[in-house]
Amino acid sequence: MAKSIIIFFTLYGSVYLLSTSLILINHSMIKNKRPPTELIIINGLVFFASGYIFIGMVLSNRSYIKS
Repeated sequence: MAKSIIIFFTLYGSVYLLSTSLILINHSMIKNKRPPTELIIINGLVFFASGYIFIGMVLSNRSYIKS
């Protein structure tokens, strides 16, 4: 149970970071500026990490789903 709560809040935090960085990229494109490279890298890393955690959670709980 505690593992599920930790994973949930980790995913919530990563979704928050992902959406915040997408908002910043959107604002820079509206102003016809190139978004900072660091922001794009952080966005990609957060997206990859949250996907990795989610897939790991699903695969680790696969035995519970079959029951």
